[in-house]
Amino acid sequence: MGWVSGGEQDDNASDAAGNGQVCFEVKISGLAGGHSGVEIHKQHTNAIRLLSSLLSHANGAADFRLVSLSGGGKENAIPKEAKAVVSVRSCDATTFEQSIKESADVWMQEISATEPHVKIEVEKTDAAADKVLDFHSTENVIYALWLSPDGVYKMSQEIKGMVQTSLNLGTAYLGADKLVYKYLIRSNTAAGKKLLLERVNAFVKHLSGNVVTMSDYPAWEYKSDSQLRKICVESFTNVYGHEPEVTSIHAGLECGILAGKMPGVDMISFGPTLESVHTPDECMDAASVERTWEYLMEILKSL
Repeated sequence: MGWVSGGEQDDNASDAAGNGQVCFEVKISGLAGGHSGVEIHKQHTNAIRLLSSLLSHANGAADFRLVSLSGGGKENAIPKEAKAVVSVRSCDATTFEQSIKESADVWMQEISATEPHVKIEVEKTDAAADKVLDFHSTENVIYALWLSPDGVYKMSQEIKGMVQTSLNLGTAYLGADKLVYKYLIRSNTAAGKKLLLERVNAFVKHLSGNVVTMSDYPAWEYKSDSQLRKICVESFTNVYGHEPEVTSIHAGLECGILAGKMPGVDMISFGPTLESVHTPDECMDAASVERTWEYLMEILKSL
């Protein structure tokens, strides 16, 4: 990652950073976000990728350098917000601002149905630009984030409508000497996770970056013949008078850790009703807690 100090020039800049320059902040807010597992199929817009798309469009029209960039809150949540500060040549300031607004208008048309509350803002800022990225580093950061793998990778062939493998570009920020961005990879199969991780490795290495894996979460694979599931279906029918809908969700559960330590173990998961998970609107249906308890008691009687 190359930085240019306030009184220096890089090979592609005709003005020194901080001399004949003006700073703009480009900010994304108000996106729906959501759980990066159970809501990844809804294709909610990723704020980090949206921001990098705007900058990519402007990069073809105006000469600018990145000063700072950040987005997202946690790897397991689809980013709702992102922002960047850029240093633009004074003679390109109007062109840069217009380019961002043009791209924003296109995006607003594209995502209006799923993102009714999104705000895309660009305005001048007094942020200090003592150090800016050089030309090539600015381009590499934009490329890395805009073209990054993100979202649904493969749908399940066994369970209709269920995502099998996905990844979420959850956070990104410019550090002192590097761009750091983090994914959360999910898969209901160990092979699916391995293949997607290999794809990420190839993408990052193409940009001369390094991949570090953390908190590996074992896959809890679907078991087509589960005796425990049959007991749970019968117990549910006894309590509520009708059969349950048996399904699978694309989310990490402690069951995956247990399955990794106890190969072949038969497990199911159930719980109270949760809504808008991993967002500020997350809530639980209190009445469903009592129903879950009654169901659990019936299952234990049948074991």
